[in-house]
Amino acid sequence: MAEAPKDSPGTPPPDPDRLEAALRSAQAELAELRDEMARRSAASQAAVRSLAETVGTLASQARAADSVEQALHRTSRQLDATSEALEEANAALQLANRDLDRRIAERTAELAIANAALQRSEARLQAALEAGRLGVWELDLEHDQAERSPLHDRIFGYEEPLPRWGYRSLLRHVLAEDRRRVHLGFREAIQSGSGRLHMECRIRRAGDGEVRWIEGFANALRAPDGHVTHLIGVIADITDRKRAEERAALLLGELGHRVKNTLATVQSVALQTWRSVDTPAEMRERLDSRLRALARAHDLLHQATWEGASLREVTERTLAAYGADRLRIAGAPVRLTPSAVVTINLAFHELATNAAKYGALSCPTGLVEVRWTHDAPAPPPAGEPRLHILWRERGGPPVQPPARRGFGSRLLERGLAQEFGGSVVLDFVPAGLECRMDLPLDRITARTEPGAD
Repeated sequence: MAEAPKDSPGTPPPDPDRLEAALRSAQAELAELRDEMARRSAASQAAVRSLAETVGTLASQARAADSVEQALHRTSRQLDATSEALEEANAALQLANRDLDRRIAERTAELAIANAALQRSEARLQAALEAGRLGVWELDLEHDQAERSPLHDRIFGYEEPLPRWGYRSLLRHVLAEDRRRVHLGFREAIQSGSGRLHMECRIRRAGDGEVRWIEGFANALRAPDGHVTHLIGVIADITDRKRAEERAALLLGELGHRVKNTLATVQSVALQTWRSVDTPAEMRERLDSRLRALARAHDLLHQATWEGASLREVTERTLAAYGADRLRIAGAPVRLTPSAVVTINLAFHELATNAAKYGALSCPTGLVEVRWTHDAPAPPPAGEPRLHILWRERGGPPVQPPARRGFGSRLLERGLAQEFGGSVVLDFVPAGLECRMDLPLDRITARTEPGAD
């Protein structure tokens, strides 16, 4: 141990105040050092605790990392298994897709075939409706609105389809005297169990106002509760059929009248022929010839549906057997009534038969000329217009008046006069027979045709 320095001689002694001050200063510094060490110790302890916590956390994280790694391994294995399952599912899906594509292609082809068949069916239906001149309609009873085909509206006189059509639209076109029948027909179709409609009525067309006959058929469409909601059907213009039916009824009446007249004519021809012949053979020959002439007249009327025939047709048909080169026929177009066709045909037949036996047609050089004219119609008090027919024979043997009047002469001079109020003059001039028939035009003609032959 070193010894404390001794005060040197002559050194002044220490100052107590200064020593005390130095001691207090040293004590203060020592206190600060203690405080600093305390603080640092606390900080070290805190750092140690933090480090311990960090180490604990890292340990926990390490344990968690081990768990995560294990979970990742498990997940990886699961993903591998899932991947294999997905590959298998994908392969199955691809097979299913290919099968679905095939089935879709097959179904598409079937639908295309069905659609083509439907289009052909619709085209055939449309063609049938057009050919049958049928208008199609479907009436919504609740809203009184009908869907129609264009032909439906054209039947009613509308060239362009109307924007709206209903039951009331129909009734506006139906003639007043037919409306009740149409209304009852619709009511019966809606309320009855059959649900069927059939109607025939007259309508007045739009525009020209022409009255036409229509016929309609329809069936009811029902709701689930059974009440009728719609009527769907067709209509057709049957005016031509109605006119044909009226015409047929008139023709049947006319035919009955003609049959009676024909039987009376046959009876008269047979009686007059019997009176003018001497032997049964002559009776058969003449009667057969006259009945054939009568049959030709009826054939001509039959071809014209018993509406008459032209005078030229009657003349040419009656004289056709003698050759066109031996005939001269000329005259204005005149259409005869059925009764005039029969009578004038028989008259020409008798003249031709006489000409073939005794007159111009009995030799190769003979000719027969048939000409006619008619007066122009004139208002009263002018006389009734007449038809003038001239039969003239030339080129045959000289003609002499007959010793007695036969059936032909009586038919010409009496039959035409009695039946039609005309006159007939037979002139037996040596150059050839001439027969002049003067007949009232209005009583023997259906109409006088314009123009000339």
